[in-house]
Amino acid sequence: MSIISLNTVIKTVGLGTTGTATAVEERKLSPHYISAERTLRRILGDTLFARVVDAAATPASDVPADELIEDYITGFLSWFTYKRSLPGLAAEPSRNGIHYKNDANTVQADKSDKDNLKGVAEDTCDEYQGDLIAFLDNDACATTPVFPEYKTDTGSANDDERYAARQTFAGIVTPRNHRKRPRGQRWDENGYPYED
Repeated sequence: MSIISLNTVIKTVGLGTTGTATAVEERKLSPHYISAERTLRRILGDTLFARVVDAAATPASDVPADELIEDYITGFLSWFTYKRSLPGLAAEPSRNGIHYKNDANTVQADKSDKDNLKGVAEDTCDEYQGDLIAFLDNDACATTPVFPEYKTDTGSANDDERYAARQTFAGIVTPRNHRKRPRGQRWDENGYPYED
């Protein structure tokens, strides 16, 4: 059971009118939507994620969860899916390699145009994820939290990943520079450590 439909993703990010020739094919979005839900599960934890899935399956049965989906989760899932699917929307692999669709009526976007689109999608996804995490953190600090399972979920198999996803927006972790040295340690010109 998906929390939102792919038509909702298409509508939220403005990819064209659903059901028309200008709409994006759902097959290009669906693998990335699955990835978006997996990321959401790491953020929310297993218990709250299950509550959200149940609320999506039976609308109006859990009004706070319905509002969470409408106000925060729909935007995050839509923009995350869009961000991940952008390369596949521009080009598609076949047995002869990766090809761009091009005809007499279209002008091919160059790399900078695609990078700009991807940057906007990443920023928007990060904003929605940040809003979702801030809302849940604030709720957890309330006297009577509406989503107590957010902070108390310890049954998740991905607790470390969940923590990392909550601390770094969109799960992006900047790699540590291999040249950065601990105190008292130096590197020679080949990058090998030696003690002072």
